Amino acid sequence: MVKQGEYDKLATEYTSCFINDYPRLLCPPYESWYKERSVYGSSALEVADIYNKYGIRAVKSLPDHIAVEFEFTSFLYSIGEVENAEKFIIKHILTWVPQLANDMIAYSKGDYIRALGKTLLNFIKYEKNRLHFVKE
Repeated sequence: MVKQGEYDKLATEYTSCFINDYPRLLCPPYESWYKERSVYGSSALEVADIYNKYGIRAVKSLPDHIAVEFEFTSFLYSIGEVENAEKFIIKHILTWVPQLANDMIAYSKGDYIRALGKTLLNFIKYEKNRLHFVKE
């Protein structure tokens, strides 16, 4: 929970990490950035195709945004598509989110995003162990 008076500090930290820190973006929350060094690359198109198979379309964000990928995974689990959820985690989330988490820890100028990065990294380590993930 953000303490009263800390909201502006958190908003600045969030913007600096995920939206704009001229001259470069420190922590782009997009799979295609970490895999291809471009926004809306083939990774984004690939996940959009997967979403379309379920009648889903990312409306307010790019399809490979971390929040969209996590939400889609949650959706798959909620409809009993456990195997497909785990395949999606292995093929997509586990291949780029660790670097995003490390960037959050390294580049954040405040404590909130750094703590979130550490939590995210621990979650990813848990998922790798749970799914017996070995990077190809």
